[in-house]
Amino acid sequence: MSVELPKDVEGREIPLDTTTLYDEYARPIKVCSFQYSPEFKRWLVRGWFNAAEISSRVSKYYLTPPDSWERLLEDLDKAASKTYCGTCTYFGMNPTDCDTCTIGDITSCDSAAMRDIADRIRKLRGENDG
Repeated sequence: MSVELPKDVEGREIPLDTTTLYDEYARPIKVCSFQYSPEFKRWLVRGWFNAAEISSRVSKYYLTPPDSWERLLEDLDKAASKTYCGTCTYFGMNPTDCDTCTIGDITSCDSAAMRDIADRIRKLRGENDG
């Protein structure tokens, strides 16, 4: 029998060495252990949240903090506060490492940022891409 790795709310595989998951409000859950239930064919997580022990389905948590209007505004404020290459700051990249940037070539940075911002707004508004 083969058991797949646990998956988060968005269907992303969660590595078994993950130490933190996030609830729908981006609050961190300190992971103690994962457990697979063959009876129910689902993964459970045991951990701590605000000094309280929790045990629940892994699929209700996020691998990374979910996006929010507040996070989008923070990212835009960080980018706007930089005098050099706000686009790099928005993506959390170093403006001196264009050669290793995962965004693409240097001429597409601003376009990639605008696309990302628009996609985040659509997702936060609950719009479907297709």
